[in-house]
Amino acid sequence: MPDPTPVEQVAAGFEGFTGYLSHRRRYDDVRARSVLGPPDPAAAPPTLDDLLRGVLPQPVAAGVPA
Repeated sequence: MPDPTPVEQVAAGFEGFTGYLSHRRRYDDVRARSVLGPPDPAAAPPTLDDLLRGVLPQPVAAGVPA
């Protein structure tokens, strides 16, 4: 095993800190999968336009209540 880097040496000095470096969170998606079904491996990955459409404000049509 190689010698620890200076950053690793400093991080090792903080008790309990190194656990945060390897933490991975897994969200429970059981209910979403029961509605949507399993992921489709043939589906195209989302494009940048798809992602932006989900977060940018959309124009509101005249006469349509919000």
